[in-house]
Amino acid sequence: MILYKLYVMCEFIPYKYKPRKLKEILYNTDITNKLYHLNSSKSLSNIILYGSQGSCKKTLITCYLNNYFDDDDTIYKTTTIDYTLSNNYKITYKVSSRHYQIYLLDNPKNNILILSELLNYLIKNKNILNNNIIIIIYNIKKLKDNLYILKNISEKYNNVKLLCSSQKHISSLTLFLQLRIRQLTYFELLYIAVYINIKESLHLTSDELKHIILQSDSNINILLKNLQDIMNNKSYEFCLNNIIE
Repeated sequence: MILYKLYVMCEFIPYKYKPRKLKEILYNTDITNKLYHLNSSKSLSNIILYGSQGSCKKTLITCYLNNYFDDDDTIYKTTTIDYTLSNNYKITYKVSSRHYQIYLLDNPKNNILILSELLNYLIKNKNILNNNIIIIIYNIKKLKDNLYILKNISEKYNNVKLLCSSQKHISSLTLFLQLRIRQLTYFELLYIAVYINIKESLHLTSDELKHIILQSDSNINILLKNLQDIMNNKSYEFCLNNIIE
C-alpha cells in the first residue's frame, strides 16, 4: 500500500508522483471520506480547503473534482489560455472540457480585475460540457480585503461552483463549505520519500532520508523539490551532524 502511485507524465517528480484519484491518497483520510460523501449526492458545492503550505490542498481539490466525474481524468487534459486584463496586464488560466483553473497573483489590484473581469467572462461565455460552471481558484487569501467578490458570485449564480484553496479559514464566506487540511506527518512523508527513493534508484540512506524529511518542515513541496534536486545530480549536502534526533 502506497501514498503516491506512479504516473509517468514527465520526469519532474512533483508531477510524476502526484495522485490523480482520491483512492490513491492515504493521508487526511477524514477529509477524503468527507469528499467522497459530498460526491455521493452528485451535487457540487462551493468549497474551500484550507491549511498550511505543502499540505496537498491543490491535490485534494483536483482529486475531488476528478472523482465527481467518475475518475475519467478529463480535468487533467487542460489547455492554457492567454487573457488580457483592462489594465493591459497579461495573465493565463487553464481550461478543460469540464472546468476552469485560475491562479491568483501577488498583486491585489490585478486579482480584483481577475475576479471582476475574467470570472465574469468565463461565466457569460460558458464553453464547458457540464451544467455547472466549475472554477478552481488557488490561494484566495491573496484577495485580502476583496473576498466579498467571491461571496457575491456565490450568491448571484447558483450554477457557478467555486473550488478554492486557502491558507486560513475565511469566516466571511458563509456559503462555502470549509474543510481544514492538516500537515502531513513525518511518517507519511517518510513513506513517500522511501517510495520515490526506490522507484528512482536514488540510493539514499535512512539517515539521508531522515534529514531530507526534517528539512522539509512538513511541506511536501519542499520534500519533492529536494528529491528532484538529487535526481538531477545537483549538489546537496547531507549535514548529518545537524540531524535532529
